[in-house]
Amino acid sequence: MKVQVYSFDKLIGTADLKVGDKYMGVFYGEFTPNHVYYTEVQPNVWDIYNLIDTRYNCWELLQQTAKDSNGVTIDAVGGITIADAEELPNEPKRLDIAGVDLQKWGLV
Repeated sequence: MKVQVYSFDKLIGTADLKVGDKYMGVFYGEFTPNHVYYTEVQPNVWDIYNLIDTRYNCWELLQQTAKDSNGVTIDAVGGITIADAEELPNEPKRLDIAGVDLQKWGLV
């Protein structure tokens, strides 16, 4: 499933998602960032990975959403994360969406 990814209503990239864990309602796929991601979001993603205190979900601070090709938002009870390590800036980035009702999407 192709999706557009947003942070605070700004398009930050796209991803082509697959079901990763049908029992946990997980979608995942390679994330293709755009200029807005690199200039406005990536520094925050790197900061999240560098935090020692992980008692709260820092990902919520980025207010990320994903929408399918029809503009329907994917409800992610478990949140959305982007795997993007500062130490490996040229490696592909991965988007994970957890806690999705896969039945709603006709995938179980």
